[in-house]
Amino acid sequence: MNFDYVSRLLRVFTHSQNLDVFCRNTVHNLWPGQRFSSANYFTLSQDGTLRKVAGYPAQGTNSDALQISLTSDHCAAQAVRNGGAAIDPKKKSISMPIMRDGWLLGVLVLEPIENVADPVEEGELLALGHALATFIEGASNGRIRARFESDIAEQLELTPRQIQILRYMDEGQIYAQIASSLHVSESLVKQEASKIFKFLGVSSRAAALKAGGDLLAVMAVPTTPPPD
Repeated sequence: MNFDYVSRLLRVFTHSQNLDVFCRNTVHNLWPGQRFSSANYFTLSQDGTLRKVAGYPAQGTNSDALQISLTSDHCAAQAVRNGGAAIDPKKKSISMPIMRDGWLLGVLVLEPIENVADPVEEGELLALGHALATFIEGASNGRIRARFESDIAEQLELTPRQIQILRYMDEGQIYAQIASSLHVSESLVKQEASKIFKFLGVSSRAAALKAGGDLLAVMAVPTTPPPD
């Protein structure tokens, strides 16, 4: 899992107002070249079935399943039964359970676009699952201040250095310590921090950590300074 993917995932996480928008951003903004035609999120209902509660179809396509029995051969049901990601060998759709502290929050189903040759890395799916779980938890606790912009932002992705600075901030380092760790000036760190705040749509360090800290905590971000 590379820095570009982490940056795109952080953008999906931060610029989503709700689960439907999260699914939309997953389809359009997470993988280059758009590998999936739709993303749908299901939760377990009291009657023991999976019910669709959010989703996004691209190009008029979407999963026709609004309710899935746990005893069926649907890959979403298999994902719940097995406790891990499942692939439909015919449709090549991917279903993965979204967990938090051992509890099932729901299942995300990604429907592929035909003739996509490059498979999605397992680490990318795990990171997406962690991000979605963090998003759901934050939304339920009212901690996420997210926004979605239909217009293209001035900065489309965080740079590797900005991701590392955000990581150091999450670890509690002050700007002077971050500058020492990266072997750059403190003024440069402050400039990069301002760009991070603008990208996240916040105005303070504390707000930036609320918007991105939980996500970075589950990412395997290298601790060595990235190249410029």
